[in-house]
Amino acid sequence: MSAPRPDSDDLAACRAAEERWRARVSAAKVRFDLAVAEVARALQEPGNAAVERALEVEAQARAEYMRDLQIFTDMIVRGKMPGDETTE
Repeated sequence: MSAPRPDSDDLAACRAAEERWRARVSAAKVRFDLAVAEVARALQEPGNAAVERALEVEAQARAEYMRDLQIFTDMIVRGKMPGDETTE
């Protein structure tokens, strides 16, 4: 017995969710890249406070990027929608 086929509304909702998460991952990647550049810039200037702050921002940006990327990967590869704990 085959699995039921999703209707066009379900497919449209999935595609819309994919595009939202694709945009979210892209935005998180941009923030991460900017944070990495800020760390490099801060390392060129004297003062530990600027470097420490830049490293904190970079760590937060990296964590956000990795979280969003994992959610997007789960959605695309495993068919698991965000917040869906029942889909394996």
